[in-house]
Amino acid sequence: MRDTFESTLNNMSPDDMPNQDLRDIANEFGVTTALKMVKEFGGSVFYIPKIDSFKAQIIAFIRKNYNGHNAREIANSCRVSIRYVYKVSEQVEGCSNTAQISMDLR
Repeated sequence: MRDTFESTLNNMSPDDMPNQDLRDIANEFGVTTALKMVKEFGGSVFYIPKIDSFKAQIIAFIRKNYNGHNAREIANSCRVSIRYVYKVSEQVEGCSNTAQISMDLR
């Protein structure tokens, strides 16, 4: 036997993946990464949250980086609305209760 199964897998293209999810991963991140995920997590079911799940980090980023003139840049970076940047920046400094601020996503 000349080839190994491993070498067969390593010569796959994204189109050779067995389902659309893996084809998407292989197209976006490469076949090698898709295969690593199969080996590590094969058979597992998990949920990948949207960016708005990182509410505390978004608020911290806005508070640290907003300078009064860069709301659009920060909104684009965090994928939130400009109004949301203003709303966070208007909150009392040091307030750690992120639940008071609702996400205003685009």
